[in-house]
Amino acid sequence: MDRAVRDVRRARPPTAGPLEASMDFLVSLLAGMIVQTTSLFLEARQLIGLAAATLAAVLAAQLGWHGTDRLIAWRGDADEE
Repeated sequence: MDRAVRDVRRARPPTAGPLEASMDFLVSLLAGMIVQTTSLFLEARQLIGLAAATLAAVLAAQLGWHGTDRLIAWRGDADEE
């Protein structure tokens, strides 16, 4: 009799308990968050590059304006002497 009970237990497919089901849910949630974060970083990389290029252009324009202003002032001082 005991052997028949053991055979029945082997014949049944294992069922997922509540803990296993919640772990599956958590793993799939974590995997989804990782995929979303990766895609956001890939999109943000382009925006960060655009912002850096804009900032570099503004700083170059500011330096060019300041340098030109100094050059004009220096030439004006040379003309006055």
